Amino acid sequence: RLAQRWVGGLNVRGLRMQKRRTDGRENGDGQWGSGTDGKAATTKKTREVVEMVKERRAVFVATDTHLPPEDENEDSEARAMRGYMRGEGIVMEMTPSWEMDTDECGGEERRAGGVMVMWLEAEAEQVGITEVVVPGRVIAVTLRMRRCGTVVRIVGTYMPVRDGRRMTDEVREEWGELEMCVAGDGRVVWVGDNNAEFEEDMVREGREGRGTEQDRRFQEVVTNLGLVRHSVGRPTYKEKTEIDHIITGRAAAEWVSGAEWAPGLSEKDHGAVWIRFSGQEQKQGEEEGANGQGGARERGPRLKGAEPPTDKEMERYAERLLELEGEAGERGKERAGRAGERAGQESASRRARSGRVVVSAQRASGGSVRMPAGRPPSTTTRAAASGCQTS
Repeated sequence: RLAQRWVGGLNVRGLRMQKRRTDGRENGDGQWGSGTDGKAATTKKTREVVEMVKERRAVFVATDTHLPPEDENEDSEARAMRGYMRGEGIVMEMTPSWEMDTDECGGEERRAGGVMVMWLEAEAEQVGITEVVVPGRVIAVTLRMRRCGTVVRIVGTYMPVRDGRRMTDEVREEWGELEMCVAGDGRVVWVGDNNAEFEEDMVREGREGRGTEQDRRFQEVVTNLGLVRHSVGRPTYKEKTEIDHIITGRAAAEWVSGAEWAPGLSEKDHGAVWIRFSGQEQKQGEEEGANGQGGARERGPRLKGAEPPTDKEMERYAERLLELEGEAGERGKERAGRAGERAGQESASRRARSGRVVVSAQRASGGSVRMPAGRPPSTTTRAAASGCQTS
């Protein structure tokens, strides 16, 4: 296993640091610190995730992290987390969680959402910028694998919890933004908790015909784009539903094999989904890593759904993407207004919920970040995605 590389994902339901305490008191000046200076300590859950990444030499997507926004120039928990990860040889990029309205959770202050992509620095390097597609929910990072030179685009997702059989307009819009993110790139490896199932999985679990609009939307994205689904063949959440997924583009489907389920951090919550990553094949006579080519690997059977769509299907789909882009543009002013209202309700450190990705992107490439006129998820979906109702 140590010689293999993996891509995996898990809904962690909180991936946090904690201020170190002695005799019930906080050490030092009450700051988070650098993550390696002893001011902050890791939680048991964070240590377990780090061990997963190291053991499997993995590119890993952690969803529902609850991690607050990062400020490069100010003391913050996320900054301490980044420093701790760096000390463990792990690079991380993230879109932070959002703060729940206290009246949505019985007066308690809670956070929800957040997605983190992490990888071993010895195994991969980031290429270009970090893309925050939907703040708190969808993030994309392009990596070059060091051993074989394969370039892969990792898309991590935490989509809204299904709330009834129909989606709200804002949830539809978030699915539209995700759809545009994964379209047209065969190198995509999409990992995350999509809170949606395939019909065949519902049939397998004795729930035929109980799908929601969100389930159908998920299947539509995968089918229309000719993406390949790598099912673990069993429920991933509480032995009930297979809502955690690994989906790839057609090119990336040739680089992976052997999807599997593994226990998560709690028997009563999500399990982890994993798939072996072998990269591009090495051409005869080339050294490993030359010209972006990797070592040869054993091939499994062609996966169901790997056939490319027809030209007519792609034309229809291109027209649909243009429609989605037009709709997104029309909603821009309305979305910006909503974001401004929410920003005024939070402290200054929380106004830029996803703004810190600009700093991390500049650190990675000297460029700027691709980000839509974003906002935290709507108040109609935030409670369902929080600790108040989790899946």
